[in-house]
Amino acid sequence: MEETVPLFLEILLILGGGIVAGTLFKRIGLGTVLGYLFAGIVLGPIFRVVESGQNEILHIGELGVVFLLFIIGLELKPSRLWALRRQIFGLGLA
Repeated sequence: MEETVPLFLEILLILGGGIVAGTLFKRIGLGTVLGYLFAGIVLGPIFRVVESGQNEILHIGELGVVFLLFIIGLELKPSRLWALRRQIFGLGLA
């Protein structure tokens, strides 16, 4: 139990940094997802969460990828996707 408390604290600090960076990047005019990625790149090595619990981080990372794809799906307009269908299917078959 004592080992998991610092891990959760570090994860909460990284998530908090992601929220701050996402909000800041949105005000600048960049996407919030880019702010989340930037916060992860900057804060991840500082807290060294990967060293403390690799198995747990692997599962959280997989969940993060699912959420990232979900956010991309929310921001993508179906009309734009339909307009790019030839390029998408062309790249998929290559």
